Amino acid sequence: MKRNMIKLGDVATYINGYAFKPEDRGEVGLPIIRIQDLTGNAYDLGFYNGDYPKRIEINDGDVLISWSASLGVYVWNRGRALLNQHIFKVQFDKVNIDKSYFVYAVRQKLAEMAMKTHGATMKHIVKKDFEETLIPYPSLKKQIEIGTNLDKIDNIIVARKQQLELLDELVKARFVEMFGTLHDNENGFDIVTIEDVCSLIKDGTHQTPQYTEDKKEGYKFLSSKDVMSQKVDWTNIKYIPAELHEKLYATIKPQRNDILMSKNGVNYGVAAVNDTDEVFDIYVSLALLRPKKIIDPVFLKCVINNPETKWQFDSSIKGIGVPNLHLGEIKKTRTLKNEEGKCSEHALVLIAAGAHELHPLGHIHGVVADALQILDDHEQIQRGVHLGGGGGDLLCQRVLDGVEVVVHGVICGDDAAGGDLVLGGQGSHGV
Repeated sequence: MKRNMIKLGDVATYINGYAFKPEDRGEVGLPIIRIQDLTGNAYDLGFYNGDYPKRIEINDGDVLISWSASLGVYVWNRGRALLNQHIFKVQFDKVNIDKSYFVYAVRQKLAEMAMKTHGATMKHIVKKDFEETLIPYPSLKKQIEIGTNLDKIDNIIVARKQQLELLDELVKARFVEMFGTLHDNENGFDIVTIEDVCSLIKDGTHQTPQYTEDKKEGYKFLSSKDVMSQKVDWTNIKYIPAELHEKLYATIKPQRNDILMSKNGVNYGVAAVNDTDEVFDIYVSLALLRPKKIIDPVFLKCVINNPETKWQFDSSIKGIGVPNLHLGEIKKTRTLKNEEGKCSEHALVLIAAGAHELHPLGHIHGVVADALQILDDHEQIQRGVHLGGGGGDLLCQRVLDGVEVVVHGVICGDDAAGGDLVLGGQGSHGV
């Protein structure tokens, strides 16, 4: 069955934000919303107290699309504000379309849009290419059905994120309880620098690589975005050609138990342990730390992700615009080391290693992407997507006409009592 398609340019009008100057940013007035304020990576928030064109004002419920550097679709919910450049405000003035459905449909198309980016340093979408992008355009009834079901899946994602944040805080608190701090070292552990306990501290290539879509012939390429969960996330990594890999790999060869730490951008100082034997290369936004045998890799990862270490990083950060943590400052950062540098006998290791294994978000996000991808198909198909880990019953929910999405321990929709979201099932965890 052929599905109706529509160009984004025929759906709505896209109003670009205003190019505020640095001197426009003050401490009073309406907040100026930039891309980093949408992604949650804001470093500082500026305000504007002068005259402005009414079209750049945003209010709760407005749909915003970042079209430069970081591509994304957002529903604004933080009160009246002003829109900075490189962000579209969507004005639904052309066709009858459900707002929630529109958000999901555009998110699904972001990968396609990214292939059309222009610019050598800051990638951006040309408005013409954006407006020519096609999305499925079913009936309004079907749009509402799709949007409602995917909203429920999104709610699961939010709940899981909250759980992971609490687990992160538990790890940090448990770490301090067990090992103390630099200023409260009751156990009398040695105070050393990161350089003292690492045989190698090096960052990745400083040149923006030419990426490839050929995953079979290309090689994995990681940047800071791939360690933000304090684990190496292989879900959305990029690939580079073999000839570039050979050049980079001759300089630095990542190994199992290496620490990968973000060193550029507002989320600097997040560390993850490489627990695989994968062959890959890294960008300049990542530092590779190779622990000596005198310190446990998980222990070192916990040290780096501890607030006390982050405070040291904050005091040595370089760069006026994008924060940049230099290798020299990383090397001088102080940390605790017990007599053997080991902590594997403690529960901390189990917590730190397992916290991000519960309800992996990548699989949940996959449900949303897969469900929307189905809209591109010309035939009704049946597709299963497994959510979460562990055993338990697989419960199915109809998301789209003729399509079943399999969710572990989750019922979304009419099969649940009153159409509410129900969590449970054998071996699952409630929210």
